[in-house]
Amino acid sequence: MAIVALDEAERHLTASDAIVIEVGGSRNPSGIDCHSTRSVGRGSRNPTGREASGRQRFDRDDVVARTDLAELVRELSDGEGRPNASWFVFRCLSPTHEDRTPSFCVSKRSDSAKWKCFGCGVEGSGPIDVLVRFQGMSVPAAIQWLGERCGARLEDRPALSRPKPAKPVPMDRPVTESFEAAERVKFSGEYRDRLIRTRRWSNETIDMFGIEFVRIRGVLRYRFPFRANHRPVYWQDRAIADGVTPKWLGPTGTPRVPFGADLLRRRQPNDQIVLLEGVPDVVTLIELFPGAAVIGVPGAQNLNPRWMDTLKALERDVAVIADNDQAGETMRARVRDVLGDKARDVYVPAEFNDLSDWHVAELYKDHDWFRSQSSARPGDVLEQYADLRAEGGER
Repeated sequence: MAIVALDEAERHLTASDAIVIEVGGSRNPSGIDCHSTRSVGRGSRNPTGREASGRQRFDRDDVVARTDLAELVRELSDGEGRPNASWFVFRCLSPTHEDRTPSFCVSKRSDSAKWKCFGCGVEGSGPIDVLVRFQGMSVPAAIQWLGERCGARLEDRPALSRPKPAKPVPMDRPVTESFEAAERVKFSGEYRDRLIRTRRWSNETIDMFGIEFVRIRGVLRYRFPFRANHRPVYWQDRAIADGVTPKWLGPTGTPRVPFGADLLRRRQPNDQIVLLEGVPDVVTLIELFPGAAVIGVPGAQNLNPRWMDTLKALERDVAVIADNDQAGETMRARVRDVLGDKARDVYVPAEFNDLSDWHVAELYKDHDWFRSQSSARPGDVLEQYADLRAEGGER
C-alpha cells in the first residue's frame, strides 16, 4: 500500500505538485454491494445487456442516419407500437411514468427524428437523445453503442470527447498574491444560512474546508482555500449574487495542489479515490461521505499531469465524476489515458449538470443513509443509487 509520510508532505507537494494521500482499506459491512466492478452509464444498464467492445469512434451523423428510431424505441419498450397518421405510438420509456395508455410518439416523417411523450411531456430528437434520457448513457457511450448496433462507419477525425486545446494551459505559474489581502466579512447569519440552504451543506462541512466570506472589488464572494499541510496555497472565490461576471475568481498563477488534498492525509476506510471536476462537488461529496478520499480540479482544463502521475503511482481505483458536458467528457478521457483500467467513470443522471445539482435536487434527502455507508466506495454507492433511481426502485 502506497503511503506518503505526513512529515514529508510539504516537500513532496512543493517538489512535484503531487497530492498527499494516506489510505487504508476495509470491507463494507452494509448489505449493499458497493464493490461491484461492472460498468454503468448514468445510472442505467446497457439497453440490451451487451457490453460495448472497445472505444471505437463512430461517425455521429452516420450513426443517426443508419438508426431506425421507431425500431430502437420498439426494442427498448418491449412493445410493437401502433401507427397513426403522423406517429408511431409506444408506451413511455420513462420509469417514472406509468403509461397505461400508450402516449410516447415517434415521428413517421422521413425528414424528422422527433419524439415526444404526450403523457408526461418529455421530448427530444433522435436516437442519441433517447439513450441519454431513458438509458442513462453519456453522449459518447450512446454513439458507441448505436454504432456497434447498426454497423456505422468510424470517424476519420479525432473524437469530440478528446479535443486538443489550441494553447496548452501552463501548470507551473507561481501564485504571487497574498491569501490574507482580501477584505474579510463576518461569515454568519444570512449568508452562511444561504450557503447551507442553496447547497445543502452542513456547518460542520463548511468549517472543515475553511470556507470564508470576502469582499473583492466590492463584490461579496465565498472563498474556497486550497490547502497544503493546513496552509492555503491557492483559492477560488465564488460570487454570491447571480449574474455576476466573472462568477469565479482566483489568484494569478496555478494551484499547486488539487482542492481537498490536505484532507486526504486522514486514514481512509476504503480503497477508492474520488476525482471530481470543480470545487463545490468536492464539498458535496464530503457532505455525503465524510471520510472519503476525494480531490477536485478547479475546472477540467486545470487537470495537472503531475497530479495524475501521483494518482497512477498510488495504484488505487479512481472514480471520476465530471460534469455532464463536453469539458467533462474531455476530462474523463484524459484520466483514462493515464490511469487505464484504474479509472472508472461515474455519471450523475443526465438531467443534472453535476454532482452538486443532483445533491440539491435529490441526494440530500437521503443524507443520513449516505453517511451510513462510510465504509463503502463512494463511486459504487452513487452508481447503485442511480440504478435504483432509473428503475424506479427503493434503495
